[in-house]
Formats: sequence, structure tokens, C-alpha cells
Amino acid sequence: MTGVQFWSYLQQKIDKAYSAYLDSTKANSLIKESMIKMVDKFWRTLSYEREADEMMSFLVRETTITPILGVAKISTLLPEYMHVMYMKATYEVPVEVTAVSGSTLTATNHKLRKGSQIKYSSTTYTVNKVKGNTFDVGVSGLSTGTYYQINEKSVGQLQSDRKGNPFHAASETDPKFIAQNDGSSTPRSFKIIPADNLASVSIDYVRTPPHEIDVTDNSTTLEDYYPDKFLYRLMDECVVNFGIQTKDYNTAQISKQDIIENP
Repeated sequence: MTGVQFWSYLQQKIDKAYSAYLDSTKANSLIKESMIKMVDKFWRTLSYEREADEMMSFLVRETTITPILGVAKISTLLPEYMHVMYMKATYEVPVEVTAVSGSTLTATNHKLRKGSQIKYSSTTYTVNKVKGNTFDVGVSGLSTGTYYQINEKSVGQLQSDRKGNPFHAASETDPKFIAQNDGSSTPRSFKIIPADNLASVSIDYVRTPPHEIDVTDNSTTLEDYYPDKFLYRLMDECVVNFGIQTKDYNTAQISKQDIIENP
């Protein structure tokens, strides 16, 4: 299906003589607005199984970004971002190793446990034994210096509960993020708390449409970007939107019913 074919099918669904008032520019705007509204409905209501199918064009998983002082600027780090689904933070906590004996390292008051990940230079090791201030990584020949304990934590959203204590506390064991917009240097950004020792953030999110449908395009295959089911559902959403714009609420209601019966 091309953009020209999509528009032909959509005109059949609208089935109104005055649908001709939609020139190609207006039709493209109608499709774009309807798609954004539909994607918003999808991520709110669809099951995981259907997300994997109908929303495959919009779900971006495990994108790793590096915040600056805890702030992730969307325009530069996630330029196609639409909605966050899940966020995970990686903290690298310094551990000062003062002595090495074989594969056993000494670091006063470290917080390592068996199975902990620790990085030295660009290599990551797994702790297999802990005793007091010492820990063993099973590798000999290492040096003293600053190592980094790697902690990965799910990041919850910091929200106001509108009571005396307005925000739920954030900590390195329970980090939070807050969406913000200062209107200047960091418009549309995420602030991750705490920012100390924050190395990177991995985000699953809903992206903006990967391809804008153009009703004059007769060469691009839309199925390369969207599943068939998605395209036909989009037509129904366009009819609803068209009916509301033209104050033809009967047309809008009929199409809404079609969506309910065949979501």
C-alpha cells in the first residue's frame, strides 16, 4: 500500500461528497494528527502481545544515553522520543583498592557482595568471595587504584502526591526521574535523581512515527514501516477525526463503533 492507495481507501471510508474539501495538504495533516492520537491510545490500552505486533514500529528498547549532571536532554539524546515506558540507571560507585594479593583485593568499608560487578579501567569483573574488607574476583595480576562497583537500578517516576510531603524520596537504591522543561537550555528533559555516580541510563520508549504518510506518494510501501492492521485502524481513526472536524458526529460515532468491534 502506498500513500496514494491509503488516501483512496480512506476516501471510501469517509464516503461523503464534501470529503473533497480535503486537499493533499489537509489530508496529510489529518493522517498525522490521527496517527499521534492513535499511538497514544495504543500504549495506554494494548496488551504486551499486541504491542509487539501492532506497535512494533513505535517501540524502541534499551536505548542507552549518558545524562549530563543527571539531566537527559530529549532533543539531542532522544530526538524521536514520544513517551517513556521503562527506565534503568547504571551507577558506578568508586571503590578504592589499597592492596592486592593474588586475586584478592582490599578496600576499606566497601559494599560489595558475592556476585557484584566491579570495573577497573575498561574491564568488568564479578566478585566471587567477600570477607571483611577483602574481596576476590578470581583474576590475578590486578593493581591498586580506583575501581567502580556497577549498580543497575530500575528508575521510578517522581510524582507529587499533593500532600504535605510533595515528593517520594529518591536514593541510589531507589532512583527516580522527573520530566522537566526549563524553556531554554534544557527544554523537554529528564532529571534523574540522584545524579552522583550516575554513568548511563537505558530507556524503553515510544517513538514518533518513523514515516509520515503522504497521500501524493505512489512509490513508498507503507507496510515497510507499519503492519497492515495498524494502517486500516489508522483509517478508522482518521474518519473519527474527520467527522469531529466537520461536525459530522454521526460519521464519527459509526467509525468509533467500528473500532470497538474490530480494535
